[in-house]
Amino acid sequence: MRINLLKKRNMKLDQKIVVCGIGGQGVLFLTRVLYEIARSCGVNVLGSETHGMSQRGGSVTSHIKIGDYYSPMVRSGTADLLIILKAEETYGNLRFLKKRGKVVLNAAESFHIRPVVEEAMKAEVFDLFRTDATSKAVRLGNPLSANLILLSAAIKNGNLPVDEEVLIKAVESVTPSKRLSDNMKAVKVGLSC
Repeated sequence: MRINLLKKRNMKLDQKIVVCGIGGQGVLFLTRVLYEIARSCGVNVLGSETHGMSQRGGSVTSHIKIGDYYSPMVRSGTADLLIILKAEETYGNLRFLKKRGKVVLNAAESFHIRPVVEEAMKAEVFDLFRTDATSKAVRLGNPLSANLILLSAAIKNGNLPVDEEVLIKAVESVTPSKRLSDNMKAVKVGLSC
């Protein structure tokens, strides 16, 4: 018997996703989790990473296409979902988002969103889901787990149409055993957002 891995029956997992942040935030690990989610759903996945000066806190961006695609790069104006681990990376990456796309943002409530972005949100150009994953990760005692908290919260809130069980199994699959307990705690915190 095949288990339905998507939240709604007969839903096709077809997503263009851009994940952005800075070196050390786990952009590439999060990308591996997304690859594993697609693989476990039996869907093709392609991806490409841009590292920049990642070892010195520079920008890191991953492009992920889940579905029947032939090239890994997400063109401007076509991404369904933008996952932003560092709020300051928002402005350089919004160009990838399609109209009515979704933005999942790791930012404190005190983070000032530029007026041009606020106007776009009011005009319903895109949907914004915002949570302070970094503060939650610090309270958890594992600051590096903000990436998993953000992804888990995004899935819980319907920004990626997969079942929570698929997320859990993907994280278990790609996490080294010594970090598994901490990562599963982060997933639990994100699923409670």
